[in-house]
Amino acid sequence: MIEREQVFIEPAVALPGLTGLLGLVNGARRFSRRRPVGAFCAVVIVALLFIAAAAPLVARQDPLITHTVIKLQPPSTAHWFGTDDLGRDVFSRVVYGARVSLGIGFGGMLVSLALGIIIAVVSGYFGGVTDIVIQRMVDAVQAIPGLIVVLTAVTIIKPSPTSLFVILGIQAAFGGSRLIRSQVFAVKNMPFVDASRSMGASHVRIMWRAILPNVMSLAIISGSFNLIGIILAEATLSFLGQGVQPPNPSWGQMLSGSARPFMVRAPWMGLAPGIVLTITLMVFSLFGDTLRDELDPRLRGSKGA
Repeated sequence: MIEREQVFIEPAVALPGLTGLLGLVNGARRFSRRRPVGAFCAVVIVALLFIAAAAPLVARQDPLITHTVIKLQPPSTAHWFGTDDLGRDVFSRVVYGARVSLGIGFGGMLVSLALGIIIAVVSGYFGGVTDIVIQRMVDAVQAIPGLIVVLTAVTIIKPSPTSLFVILGIQAAFGGSRLIRSQVFAVKNMPFVDASRSMGASHVRIMWRAILPNVMSLAIISGSFNLIGIILAEATLSFLGQGVQPPNPSWGQMLSGSARPFMVRAPWMGLAPGIVLTITLMVFSLFGDTLRDELDPRLRGSKGA
C-alpha cells in the first residue's frame, strides 16, 4: 500500500492592521528624529488628553466636595497640590479643570475650523461680489476687539462649556479664514480644477473634491493656533467671572473668585493651575510651529523643532 505524503501549505494571511501599526511606528520614529521638540510636545499633549479623559481615575479626591477642617493645607502626600480655601483638593480640581479647559479648546477649534473653511472656500472660490461682501463682513467682525465681542455674547447667553466653545470658536473662525482664503485663490486656478469644471462638475463638488483637500494642511495649522487662543480666552473669561461658573473647576476660574485673597497665604492655590496652564499653552504653541514646518510646503525642508 502506497502512503501518500501530505503536504501542508500555510495560507498567506494578510495583516493590514499590523502593517498599518508598523507604518505608524516608523513614521513616529522618523518624526522624532526630524522634529525632537515637536515629538516631545506631542507626548505631553497626549498625556494631558489622557489625564483629562481619565480624570476620575487620576484624581483621588472629589473636586467639588468641601472640607473646611482641612482648608488651606500645604502640599502633602495626601493632597499633592494642597487644598484651597474650602478644603477642596487642588490637584483634583486641576485634573478636572483640564477636562473643562481642553474640552472647550478642542470644541472651539473644531467650530473655528468648520466655519473658517466654509467662509474661506466660498469667498475664495467664487470671488467677485461674493468675496467682497464676505470679506467686508470679516473686516467688520475683526474691527471689534475679540474680548469685547465674547464678553457681550456671554452676557446675553448664559455661560456654559458648550456655549463658551461655540462663541469662542465662531470668534476665532474669521481670522483663520483669511489665511485659508489666500490658499484657495492659488488652488482654484490649477489645471485639475479647470478639468473638473470642464467635465461638468458642480460648484459644490469642485469645492469639496478639488479645493478642500488642497487647503486642509493650512486649515490644520490655523486650527492649531486657534486652539491656543481659545484655551487662553476661556481662562481669561473664567478669571473675569464670565466663563466657567463655580463650583465647576477650570484653570482660569481657579485663579479667580474667592481664591484671590488667599493666594499670598496659600500660593499653591494659584501656582498649580497657573503653571499647568502655562505648560499647556507652551507645548501647544511649539507643536503648532512643528505642524507648520511639516505641512507648509515652503517650510517642509526646514530643520528645527
